[in-house]
Formats: sequence, structure tokens, C-alpha cells
Amino acid sequence: MKKHISKFLFFITFLCSYSFEWPVENPYLLRLFAQKDGASVSRSLVFKDVEQVRASGYGKNLINIDGKSGSRFFPSTLGNAVVFIDDEGLQSIYANLSDTDIFNARKETESGSVLGYAGKSAWTEEKTLIFQVADTRNNVLINPLLFMPAFEDKTEPQIQNTVLINGDKQVLNPETVKKIRQGAYDLYSSIFDLSEKGGLPLAPFRVTVSINGMNIADLPFEVLSSDGKDLYLQNKKASLSLLYQKEGMMHLGKINLPAGKIELIITALDKSGNEKRSSFIFQVE
Repeated sequence: MKKHISKFLFFITFLCSYSFEWPVENPYLLRLFAQKDGASVSRSLVFKDVEQVRASGYGKNLINIDGKSGSRFFPSTLGNAVVFIDDEGLQSIYANLSDTDIFNARKETESGSVLGYAGKSAWTEEKTLIFQVADTRNNVLINPLLFMPAFEDKTEPQIQNTVLINGDKQVLNPETVKKIRQGAYDLYSSIFDLSEKGGLPLAPFRVTVSINGMNIADLPFEVLSSDGKDLYLQNKKASLSLLYQKEGMMHLGKINLPAGKIELIITALDKSGNEKRSSFIFQVE
């Protein structure tokens, strides 16, 4: 167990040593990595109001995707896309382009090089850019925000509508119910980030849960893996179908509440380091 944890931490440290540039001039994010997007989960960053698209880093042109024909390796929902791979096996994917003509002859790209223009070829909004990063050596998708430059964001994430649900499907609000029977409960909460006040709700970067100072859940939105049936956070520990099983809420885990005074703390963070903490104190009998 410790070996797997150490391997995962080394992997994340390795990834964080990378440095990419923003692929758009004004990064206005429409959807974040691992965010619930209708009936599916976003595997990308999606930028809004995009004109020119530039390379975030160096890469060799692996494949160009024509949105009209699709590909058996990449879903046609990407539309027109260009895919690059670097010497470490990291793929960068730029999708929803107006065309891929610029790479009919070019075989490589450098950071900042023009790749084309955003279009309406993919299954997404017009003038948006879908940007993915995949690690082919570890067969995972990576949150591109891990590589991006810091950006100013002073708006903290939001934590709302936290509930505990017992085996009898009884819904308890830990903010108003001060006495709870001991036992197992499913913990749900509506958690989202805002890039600006009044902006679109986005996925957080990390969520943690603690009981009486002991960390019992850690959900980093950093890496997505798959077993062919489901997507998982953090080395297949957290199923996204379970995480998003209730519309508009996140399943933060099944917790066992022993008798005594309980302080339940939920913490949400964004990539800029803004933190929101909600504390619930109640008695378990």
C-alpha cells in the first residue's frame, strides 16, 4: 500500500516539474478537468471566447484529426484537432479547431507557435478550445492546470447543502441537527469553484474531509484513470460515477460516526490556493 502511495506522489511531483504556457491569449475557463458536464465528465480544460490557439509547449505532431471523419483512437466529439507528443510521452491535444491545415507539412511545434483558430467542429460551444493532456506511459489523463502559470484568482470555492444520509435514506442536515445516532452515513455536499464573483460554477482542485482532526477523505482533481467502465480520481481510488451520483452534489464518502462530540470539516481548494472551509459540530449518541 505504501509503495503505491509513494509511486503516486512521485508521479505527481514529476508532473509538477513541467511548465506549459496558456494555449490562449485570455484564459477564460468554461469547464475544468473532472467537472460534471451534463451526462458526462470533462476530461479537458475548455476555454471560452477563443480566437487564436497557440502551443503550450514543445511537441512532435502525432496526428491530425478531421472532425468529419473521426478516428478510432480519438472520439469524433473533439472535432478538428491536432495532437502532439513530447519526449516524455505526454500528449497535448487541441480540439474544436476551425481546421488543421497548418500541420499538413509541419511536424513539430514550439511553445507559443500558432496552431490555428477555434471553431465549431466539436461537440461543444462555438469559439471554444478543448485542451487535454494525456500521459501515455501511465495511461492517464492529467489536469492541464498542473502545468499552467499562476493566474490571479481571489474568489474562494463554495460549499453548500451538506447532508448526511443514513441506511434508512433519512437525510440529515449537520448544520441544524445537533444530535445524530451513531452509525454509517453517506456524506454529500454541493462544492464548486468560481473564477470570479458571479461567474460560472467550476470544479474545485481538491476536496478534503476530516473528523475530529483526522483526515478521512482526500479528492484531488489532478489525474483521471479508467478501467474501461468508469473514470477514477487518484489512482483508481474514487469513482466519478459514485462522486457524481446525485445531481448537483458530490459524494464525499461513507463515514462512520462513533458516539461523542464530532467536528466534521470539509475543505475545498482551487488551483490558486483559495480555500473554503465548512465546519459542523454535533453530538453522536
